[in-house]
Amino acid sequence: LFGMVRLFFVLLDAYINIIISLITAPLYLMLEAVPGANTFSAWLRQLLSKLVVFPTVAVVLLITHYLTATTDQIAGSMWSPPFLFGSSVNNVVPVVGFISLGMLLSLPTIIAGVQKLFKAEPIIPSGAGAVFAPIGSVYQTVSGLASQFFYGSQIFSMFKKPKGGSSGDH
Repeated sequence: LFGMVRLFFVLLDAYINIIISLITAPLYLMLEAVPGANTFSAWLRQLLSKLVVFPTVAVVLLITHYLTATTDQIAGSMWSPPFLFGSSVNNVVPVVGFISLGMLLSLPTIIAGVQKLFKAEPIIPSGAGAVFAPIGSVYQTVSGLASQFFYGSQIFSMFKKPKGGSSGDH
């Protein structure tokens, strides 16, 4: 379930970014007219990196289907770990499940690797990092100032003279 939800959000993110890229395409074409601007190639790389997500998912799912379908046909000759899935040597059904689960869970990582081939920067940063980065920077600044104020007050209190009488009266 987790793998399917994660894959759904990866595909949804790609779909939304494709729509946004196509809507903002005229702006990128206008910015390309400015001398020295190289926005169209970056826009095209970003669009292609999001478009390649869907064929990548299809290819990985076809490979997974091929691997799991052929294990049913060659169940007698396929190696399975001993003493792990029961007493039957030909019991490869759990192995097929592990292959399917492994491919499903590795699919978002495979997609990210294929997208990195295009070296595209996202148009609109998405994800938890983009949402919580401003809050984190404000917290970091406030805690840094509080720390400097505290340690500065400690240093100044070390150099203050005591207010009481002199200690040499004894």
